[in-house]
Amino acid sequence: MQQLDTRSPAALVPGGRVAGVVILASAVLALGAIARHPTVGTARGSADVLGQLAALSTVDEVVHGALIVLIGGLLFGFTVFSQRCGLHRGFVVFGLIGFAVASAGMIGAALIDGFLIPALASRYAGASPQSIDTALHVIAAAAAAIQILSKFAIAVTAVAVASWSVGLVRSTGTLRTAGFVGLASAVVSVVILISTPHLNPHSLGIIVGLQSIWYATIGILLMRGDL
Repeated sequence: MQQLDTRSPAALVPGGRVAGVVILASAVLALGAIARHPTVGTARGSADVLGQLAALSTVDEVVHGALIVLIGGLLFGFTVFSQRCGLHRGFVVFGLIGFAVASAGMIGAALIDGFLIPALASRYAGASPQSIDTALHVIAAAAAAIQILSKFAIAVTAVAVASWSVGLVRSTGTLRTAGFVGLASAVVSVVILISTPHLNPHSLGIIVGLQSIWYATIGILLMRGDL
């Protein structure tokens, strides 16, 4: 017969040190990955665009593959963070669900940007002009999907961070400060998102940098045992 675990609920919650390290490392490395995001230079026609995209395919795959792993690391860390904050609290569950949905959206954008577009470029580079034009139409549609998924993920992340931060603001000391940092990060991220019609590596890097300030704050608090 299977024995029931009679430990208290608090004893069943994962420790925060590892989660804190993962959050802090993922936030810093994500900034580095975005800084290495490849961009297409001035092109001399449709064929040159595909040629540049094909030439950048390996770098694209490495950068976006790393970002996907780091998004998973952040999701792990904030799942532990949510457990330690208390999954019986509505705002904590709401934040965790929102962050998971946002992570899925950002992973979708990374898969399209880092793998689908380079694959299309490599396949049609050197093809007939008609095939190249068709490929560019498909790539343009993929780029639109990247914009939609990225903006969606940023907006939902801001909502999730705000939800978690509302709970932290009700605390005292460093936890209260972390809550205000989270709220400020969420608000400024949304303002930048609304004022930026087209996301690019520069604007995305600014938003991720703002998010990373709060991520690093939570990571340090988890490492110190304050959460």
